Amino acid sequence: MEFLLTLSGSLMLGSLLVLINIKAAYHPYHKTTPLVASSLLILGFGLYLSMIASSESDTALTAMRQATSLAVNALLATLPAFFALVTLMMLRISFRPQ
Repeated sequence: MEFLLTLSGSLMLGSLLVLINIKAAYHPYHKTTPLVASSLLILGFGLYLSMIASSESDTALTAMRQATSLAVNALLATLPAFFALVTLMMLRISFRPQ
């Protein structure tokens, strides 16, 4: 169930970030309706999954908060591996013969 909560939290977090980006980078010539509709659809699906997987939550907001916090924790847990990969790539670029 924790994997399902993390997955639903990452869906909700990603769609919320897309919605914030659409709002922040609004331009009158952009056609934002399909992006907003798909982001809201993914947000709703993630919320539905989190409500199914979270048995102790009373409301949708607590299920959303729990799932999103698990997604952020999983993202933070993968950062050391990402930083190690970036460091190796930088070392490879730095010591390449010219």
